[in-house]
Amino acid sequence: MEEPIGSEREEGVSLGLTAAQSEFWLAHELSPGGSSNRIAQFVDLDGALDVSLMKRSVRQALDECEPMRCRFVASGAELRQIVETADDWELPVIDLSTQPDPSGAAGAWIDAILRRPLDLQAGRLYEHALLQLGATRWRLFLSAHHIVIDGAGGALFVQRIDEVYTRLCAGLRVGESWFGTLQEVVDSETAYRQGSPRFDKDRAFWTEHMSNAPESVRLAGGPKPRTLASQLRAVSRLSENQFHDVRHLATRLGASVPAVLAAATSILLHQAGRSDDVVLGLPVTGRSSVSRRTPAALANLLPMRLRVFGSMTASELIAQAADEILAVLRRQHYRGVDIARDLGIRGGLHALVSMQLNFMAFDYDLDFAGCAAEHQVVSIGNILDTAITAITDHATDGLEVTLYGNTDLFDQDTIAGWMGMWRR
Repeated sequence: MEEPIGSEREEGVSLGLTAAQSEFWLAHELSPGGSSNRIAQFVDLDGALDVSLMKRSVRQALDECEPMRCRFVASGAELRQIVETADDWELPVIDLSTQPDPSGAAGAWIDAILRRPLDLQAGRLYEHALLQLGATRWRLFLSAHHIVIDGAGGALFVQRIDEVYTRLCAGLRVGESWFGTLQEVVDSETAYRQGSPRFDKDRAFWTEHMSNAPESVRLAGGPKPRTLASQLRAVSRLSENQFHDVRHLATRLGASVPAVLAAATSILLHQAGRSDDVVLGLPVTGRSSVSRRTPAALANLLPMRLRVFGSMTASELIAQAADEILAVLRRQHYRGVDIARDLGIRGGLHALVSMQLNFMAFDYDLDFAGCAAEHQVVSIGNILDTAITAITDHATDGLEVTLYGNTDLFDQDTIAGWMGMWRR
């Protein structure tokens, strides 16, 4: 007998928004359409896929994921989120295998989905689908509004789908969900932000650390756009040997791979802006021990300040970056927008930080019952200027680096050119 798919979790719960969700709400009001409000990823699968079990697996993960099933309502001056059931939704299966270029058709289909706006107060805030590209080739597409899930949450979501599918294929029970509840997430953040001594200490640190901060250095000239447009991408891959060299350098210096990447990015911005004081935007998960197992929207963007001088050695810059990353991570629950507000910076956080650097150290070593699986992030949410993501490629033991650019500021050739300069 098949195990029931239904969720035991409480429905109809009404909760306030997390600080991150409030920020994403405002971003949506600023620019309600396009990929700027989306978190999107896909997994390319090659093998004997059981479509019915994949449908069950995605539905199971959705039933367990309370934040993704929320709708949002305005109650007077307050915004609330209400956990609802996924009603009769099931994973759509779209056959593109007869197209002349199935992969290209899948890319065009995904681009069209990402350009389609989502209504925060009506309808579903997720869009998932299984695209058939050939007899044994499939693309599992997973997308949701940033207000219900962030990059870390997306990683948890696809891991659970993988786990459920693999167990179902083996004839096993799916087991208890390890996702936390939305109530736990909200309660944990409230405890930090309301009367916590740690909150006051973090605020004091950021106020001192970012005093007299410079204007952000941007790769695009002219004023920053006021809207969050769609994104262009340029991808560069470090081979196994090249990534080994990066890791070896980090280990020799007692640093981390993100510190090496941050140093390289700060050099690019130093050269572009001719500034010795560079502030990168460092996305962090913003999660506590309670919330790190919950697919929710908690991501935070924090300033990472580096002094870059022509007389510095690479080792000195990497060591400085390592210390700065550690300082940021220790205080990652204090919101970046609050830092800008505390400092009275006109233009807010995006006037403080330059390029975002996102090292996505999530576990994408997926199984899917023996199918060859290749994961790719498609959209990372709000970008006013530029952002770099770096993801370990488990298939090649290399590193995939992607430069994203706002379509209101860049064309594809310009983004590709900056990507080439960063890599050099």
